[in-house]
Amino acid sequence: MELSMFAGKEPGKSIRDQLYLQLDKLPEKEKLQQVLALLDTAAETEEQVAEIIWEAWEYLKSHQLWRYRYPTLEALQDAIGYEEGLKTLIQKHDILTARKQREARGIHDNWGALPHKSLPAHLCPPKFSECLLRALNQLSKTCSLDRAIVLLDREIARRHSKSGKGWGASKEPYILRGDVFEVLNLLTSSLDHQPCDSQSDGAPPTDFAIEVQQTNAQYCTTTDRAEDMDKGDDEDEEEDEAEDMDEGADGEEEEEEEEEEEEEEEEEEDDDIENDKLDKETVIEKVLALSSCACSCSLTIIKDIHDMEGNANDDRGLQLLAKALQLGLHNVCHNHLRTLAKTTVGLQNNMSSSELRKRLQDAWRTKSHLDDLRRCKPRWFLKTRRPETDTDRLVVYRYHPAPPKTFRFNEARVFERFAGPGSWDGWQRDGTVIIPRLFDFLNRPDIGRKIDVEFDLYRYHHRSLPGRSRLGWLRNMFYSIIQQTVRQDPVWYAISAAARPDKNWRLISYPYITKDTDPGENTGFLHLDLNTTQYVKDGSGGNLLSSSIALDDEQADGCTVVVPGFHRHIHDWHNRLVERGEDTAGFTTNCNTAYRAQDRKDWGEPIPMPCPALGLRLTRPEIIHGSTPHSYRRRRSLFAWYTGIDEAHINLDLKGTLSWNDLAACHRDLEAPSREPSGQAPRYGLPGFRFPGSVIVGSSSVIGDTLVGRRKWTDPQVIRELDILLGDDDAAAHAYIDRVRAKMVKRYEEAFEQLEITETEAFGENSYFRRKKLGLPLRLDDDSEGMGEPKAKSGQGF
Repeated sequence: MELSMFAGKEPGKSIRDQLYLQLDKLPEKEKLQQVLALLDTAAETEEQVAEIIWEAWEYLKSHQLWRYRYPTLEALQDAIGYEEGLKTLIQKHDILTARKQREARGIHDNWGALPHKSLPAHLCPPKFSECLLRALNQLSKTCSLDRAIVLLDREIARRHSKSGKGWGASKEPYILRGDVFEVLNLLTSSLDHQPCDSQSDGAPPTDFAIEVQQTNAQYCTTTDRAEDMDKGDDEDEEEDEAEDMDEGADGEEEEEEEEEEEEEEEEEEDDDIENDKLDKETVIEKVLALSSCACSCSLTIIKDIHDMEGNANDDRGLQLLAKALQLGLHNVCHNHLRTLAKTTVGLQNNMSSSELRKRLQDAWRTKSHLDDLRRCKPRWFLKTRRPETDTDRLVVYRYHPAPPKTFRFNEARVFERFAGPGSWDGWQRDGTVIIPRLFDFLNRPDIGRKIDVEFDLYRYHHRSLPGRSRLGWLRNMFYSIIQQTVRQDPVWYAISAAARPDKNWRLISYPYITKDTDPGENTGFLHLDLNTTQYVKDGSGGNLLSSSIALDDEQADGCTVVVPGFHRHIHDWHNRLVERGEDTAGFTTNCNTAYRAQDRKDWGEPIPMPCPALGLRLTRPEIIHGSTPHSYRRRRSLFAWYTGIDEAHINLDLKGTLSWNDLAACHRDLEAPSREPSGQAPRYGLPGFRFPGSVIVGSSSVIGDTLVGRRKWTDPQVIRELDILLGDDDAAAHAYIDRVRAKMVKRYEEAFEQLEITETEAFGENSYFRRKKLGLPLRLDDDSEGMGEPKAKSGQGF
């Protein structure tokens, strides 16, 4: 069956019809031979057509034939549709030529001479096609030249003795590609029938045997499989080019270091094959990558490369690279070399084979410190397989920012600015302090009434758990308007930052409940806000200060009690606990019984420290503190729990607490955190949603925003305000505070206007404001009988 029969096909008959007509009349055994012969002839013809077109085009260009009809060569190209069709065929010839040269070099390396010189004249065809050279290259890897000549002579004689036509029965006197395949199959068969003692019992066939067994299947690839490979290679090329473009985008915006330029120039000068300019071969091989890869690579290597797809493990990759280097990188085709470079060590692979081989060898030489090479030559590697560079972080930005300055402040000066002269020494000595009237800006009758309404509203909506006392806490009150407001206060923040032992000024308020005790309630406790064992071991929790604002004037019989100066004795006390066998490992340390009479004698009794209304109590975590046993009047307190953040804005002071992102989300969504500031889970339960009547308080300053997770401490505006608030200019700091606190009051009033609307819409008939407006009873204690009136207001002066 000849190709010419399809050229002058009968009108109305397709090539398919003619093909079926010719094949259907043949015996079954001859059909395969005819199809294979046709495919082989088509491949040979395609190569010849490509060569004819290339030579004709070169003749046209060299003789400038376009001048007789067209003003320029480009005009001719446009007229004949060069880009749409002819260009591909011309490039196909370049591709085939490069392939033939590569296969010929392989034969030369293995047999010591090029094929037309190594083979006897009677075996040489009129023209060595790319397909034939590929098969001969595979054979040259399999056996010696002398043995190959003998086997090829025998195969030609066998072919001549066969009857019929088609694949394996043609009468040409020289070698054909099919002859080489038959010899390879024969060699495979001989390996398969070696005596058992040639290999150890049960040993798998050698890589060589596997390769020879698979040779025929490799080169007799069907058109469908070739198309699949085309498609796959095309996708790989697009992916590689996308990665290359990504790398290039970074490179266009920065100058090459002189040392790197010199190294790369030296590498190009040493390349005796590419001779400085690789452009043409690179273009050819890019196109080659888009075509089917019926190469002559070691099939074991091909399989290993395929198995390594998606690899990101350097150890696995270096094992395969070692194997490839042992076989010789020159024996790996461009397509598989690209995949090898990408999967083994993560090299960019959109370049010539010679450059890829160089880079693979460099990677192998530095295998014990591969990441150093990746840092030195980041453009060589895929982003996913190298350490991130400063340029990577720029992405679409052009310039690197100036490094941020280190922020420092004088903690003693800031502390005394708000706590008064000499207060810093007292803080260092006692570890606890009360600063009266620090929040006097809230001392307005209208503000006081609004705060009373908020507490009553949350008391109205509070539900105590069955069998558990409230112990003076409002466990549903996390985000009242007054709580949100004071958490953003610059003075509370400034004095807390100054008082922290680690001087960390990156803080965030940890949402917490409020204190609201009634006369007659049991309120006594004594503890440390520390896991004492862990603190002694590594200092954990030592920076988490306890602080609160008193909303009512406290008396000595109803207030916080502390052991001043105990932070100087906590290590000695812990040693005593260990000796007693009373060491604990909880989130806090219960001191009710553990702090015994002898301890009190040695280090002091807990003493009452009443705080006046709108004053601040500040205490170190190593100070034993608690409350008087009973409450004789209403006592309300607000807590900020300013907690330190790491520089990355990820983790907080204590392990087990929420992250910065988690807390920022809590503030944003007004939801209770699932962990307390100490890290323990809430013991009295936690609502799974925000209080429906809550309202978000607006911004009053950028520092205030940062304290509730709306900004980060890296924000330049925040740093500028910090320079004022924590700077050395007292007058500027107080002026800033006055401006911010005026805004805080305004935002508080704006939010309070929305509170009644929001709570009424949320609860309908059960709304606090609705019942109050209608004069209906308001039960403020859910475990009491009947509906009572609101609790008497405290006499705190609002």
